[in-house]
Amino acid sequence: MNIKEWILPLSFAIVMTYAMQYFFESKTDSKLSVQQVTSGAGFFAPTIEDINKPLHTTVQYGQEKDQDIVVTTIKTSCGSYVFSNQGAILQSFSFPWQKDSQTIDTLDAHENCFFIAFADHSPKMYTLKEVTGQEGQDRTLEYSAEFEHGIITKIFTLHHDSYQVDLDVSIAYHHKHVSNPVQLRVFIPQPVMTPAIAWDKIAGLVNENKGLAALDLSKKDNFSRYWAAPSCFGYESRFLVHALIKDENNFVQRGYLTKNSDDFMSSILESRVLRESGSWKMKFFMGPKTAQAVKAVDARLLKTLNFGWLAPIAHGMLFILQYLYEQLGNYGWAIILLTLLLKLLMLPFTLYGEKNMRKGAEMQQKLAYLQRKYKDSPEMLEQARAELIRKHGVPGLAGCLPLLLTLPILISLNTVLSNAIELYGAPFLWIKNLYAVDPYYILPVLTGLAMLATPMDNDPKKSLMRYAMALMMATISCYLSAGLVLFILMNSVVAALQTQLQKR
Repeated sequence: MNIKEWILPLSFAIVMTYAMQYFFESKTDSKLSVQQVTSGAGFFAPTIEDINKPLHTTVQYGQEKDQDIVVTTIKTSCGSYVFSNQGAILQSFSFPWQKDSQTIDTLDAHENCFFIAFADHSPKMYTLKEVTGQEGQDRTLEYSAEFEHGIITKIFTLHHDSYQVDLDVSIAYHHKHVSNPVQLRVFIPQPVMTPAIAWDKIAGLVNENKGLAALDLSKKDNFSRYWAAPSCFGYESRFLVHALIKDENNFVQRGYLTKNSDDFMSSILESRVLRESGSWKMKFFMGPKTAQAVKAVDARLLKTLNFGWLAPIAHGMLFILQYLYEQLGNYGWAIILLTLLLKLLMLPFTLYGEKNMRKGAEMQQKLAYLQRKYKDSPEMLEQARAELIRKHGVPGLAGCLPLLLTLPILISLNTVLSNAIELYGAPFLWIKNLYAVDPYYILPVLTGLAMLATPMDNDPKKSLMRYAMALMMATISCYLSAGLVLFILMNSVVAALQTQLQKR
């Protein structure tokens, strides 16, 4: 085929390609708007207008007359909230813990929770207009401030029976047609556990595919991107959550994260450009990560309890642990009793497994005998082996089944004891906090001794292995929470007693 014969089909192919693209492919605008994105989708921020524009993390205050700072404290059944008219912010929040014997604070004193910033000239001083509600009811606080083109109003609603805080933001322009409409940013700081824990970790939190996703804040990229129209956005620590959980009137156009010079982080909820007067309502969860607390506000937050793929079983273990605590009044004794109940529940499976393991050992001895007996006759060996398996079955398989049944339960309880805030600050005998390590290392030493007390064969190799395992477990237990070590200790003690009784 010469060049002239190629011209017609090539031209036809080019025309058809452009026609297909024009008529069948979706037309997209070069600018990205809120209506074109999925809630919670993440994007890197380049340098174009509309939603896809540079992140705005700085605050500029307007010039205002001096005004006295007024601090207002509101108490509910869940905790104590302290508000300030300097920025109309939540200055501090604390809640009682361990039957009111302790108090946990969740906000750093230098951060401004719920501060609202304008693009420039942000109002710094507000006027407290009204406080409504009585004890046992939802409480509200109303603040207002003037800005260049109108009045901004912030109304906080504190729910008396949950850790939910609602924020209503209203903008009332002085004129119907505004030449310079505002765009607002709401600042939500990271949770701070006070008293602190040694292995706390902060992660970002955003909705994703009808669930929640944790954001790794060690990755710097997460501080240079935004998430479009999130329905859940904020921070979680090991035991606390500070996050938006509902945006009723589509106030939030995008959310992003920022970090100051002291490495203290805040999440920023940025509105679209508000071209008309209006009111918008947002709901937040600010409190501890207990199953009861998060379910009362937003069931999606159950994922923040970090119970993993065995979460249904772990929630069951936590429910039983809390029930035993209510009956006994102490989490240490509750852990001991729960461990004993689980061992009693699993005892039939354990005995069945050990019985089959003994049968398997006997079977191996018989097979070894047959190999010696018929070592010179392979055909006779195969016949004898087949007859033995026909009578007694395949060795070893039945002994594994009880372990497969009980292992998920033990792993789930281990997960609960490693992640449940319920153990934080819980005392037991000489231990002041079951979530911290044993201050005197008594439980780790007892764990090692309990493992040594478990009877074994007189094989020197197995004896050496037992000492090595006991030493290793005692060393590891020195770095685990006391509640988790107490669970390991009780398992070791019961296993040793069970083995002793079976040998007798």
